[in-house]
Amino acid sequence: LDDYGHHPTAIAATLAAVRERYPGRPVWAVYEPLTFHRTAEMLDAFASVLATADRTVIADIWAGRDPDTTITSAEALASAVSAHGGPPATAPGSVERTADHLAGRVRTGDVVLVMGGGRSYVIAERLVALLGEPSGTAR
Repeated sequence: LDDYGHHPTAIAATLAAVRERYPGRPVWAVYEPLTFHRTAEMLDAFASVLATADRTVIADIWAGRDPDTTITSAEALASAVSAHGGPPATAPGSVERTADHLAGRVRTGDVVLVMGGGRSYVIAERLVALLGEPSGTAR
């Protein structure tokens, strides 16, 4: 599943809808943060909501036109997710590396929710290609 979730409230609503649609199935929250400033300002809120997933994977932050790329990182968000009591979150790197990371870990029955406002669609498209399943097929 691919969603434009880029705010903690939207992510929470989408995760709730996914859990309702796929009850009892493990849910992966895969998130590409949108800009360094937004991520830094809402780090705790993002971490809190992402910690509610069964697994969380954070791609590199999409900078957009953000001039300061040093104020936070995908790794910092992954650490914050884990600190909020969720399972250990990972930050594998680029959207391509994130898809590769997922392809080796996702199992039949898992629901993968990819969210973000930059190039997160690449994660979903590449993952589907790597898994060899038609686009939109729930695995």
